[in-house]
Amino acid sequence: MNILHLHTGLNLTCGISKTIYLIAKYPIQEDKHYVIAINGDALRKFEDAKISVKFLNNGKGLTGVLKTILYLKKYIKANGIDVLHSHHRFFDFISYIISFFCKTKRVTSVQSFVYGKKLLSYKSPVLLAAGDSVKKHLMEYFNVSENRIIVFNNFVDLNEAKAQRTPDEIRKELEIPADSYLIGYIGRFSIKEKGIDILINAFNAFGKKHESVYLVMVGSGEDINKIKVPSNVKILSSKNNIFDYYSVFDCIVLPSRVDPFPLTVLEAGMMSVPFIGSNVNGIKEIITDNKDGLLFEKEKVNMLLEKLEMFYNERDFANKCADKLYKKIIKRYNCITSVEFLNCIYKKL
Repeated sequence: MNILHLHTGLNLTCGISKTIYLIAKYPIQEDKHYVIAINGDALRKFEDAKISVKFLNNGKGLTGVLKTILYLKKYIKANGIDVLHSHHRFFDFISYIISFFCKTKRVTSVQSFVYGKKLLSYKSPVLLAAGDSVKKHLMEYFNVSENRIIVFNNFVDLNEAKAQRTPDEIRKELEIPADSYLIGYIGRFSIKEKGIDILINAFNAFGKKHESVYLVMVGSGEDINKIKVPSNVKILSSKNNIFDYYSVFDCIVLPSRVDPFPLTVLEAGMMSVPFIGSNVNGIKEIITDNKDGLLFEKEKVNMLLEKLEMFYNERDFANKCADKLYKKIIKRYNCITSVEFLNCIYKKL
């Protein structure tokens, strides 16, 4: 089979982009994967893995949409595409229009909670929901029939679970003392969805109680400029090998107000880093509180502070949680099992 993946932006800190990358990186048998996106900063990562990527430059508005449709029609014919796999509802609708001219099968991944444009959204015969909360959202908000939805969780590649640089090298780069305690955040710098303001407020209180503690935030987004960040917070842009930074974290925090099924949780588990997250959506689908991680109620800064104190003061407990999360991730969310499952879905189309 020839599968064409369609997404708006291929970015290094984008969970959707990482999923596309892993699907295309590990084709089953003679399958070939192609990727078309509008833009993004992850092009080199895809090209290094010898994944065929094309960035469109068709502009916006109706003219841009028409150019995109015409281009895709030619591309599908030229490359013998059997399956159009959309990863954004813009391309889900584009694929729907193309279906009137091409016999290519269609499937759409849904990894976020979106609203509005009900008549134009999710036309694909098969929708892959990233988690149970996404499935529920599709059924309740978009009135999608349950028999059109398959839960297909995000997953990780255990072969990537290694750092290219030593922890000492990373700490030297960050100008952080070797004996300091590092809290990590990886993702979009978003207040509305990711709750980075909650993390900063909790860390401010945490830093007043303990010396030589640092927060390292890796990602992108303008919201970071809306928050007053103390001197012991390090802000880094998106990184090609993010696992270098996981390797130095004493714990990682995801304070989301909403989060469908975050890859950060899976990556933290894969790297055996103790995890703290808000008790929302996909996070609570993965984490069992006080067993393989810690959960706090969203918006509760003081509760997040309590969880930080727990891991800080009980390092053995934190490491036991990380070990249990690692075992869960490699069993349930590994690349081999997930790609094989997806290939079965393609075949049934």
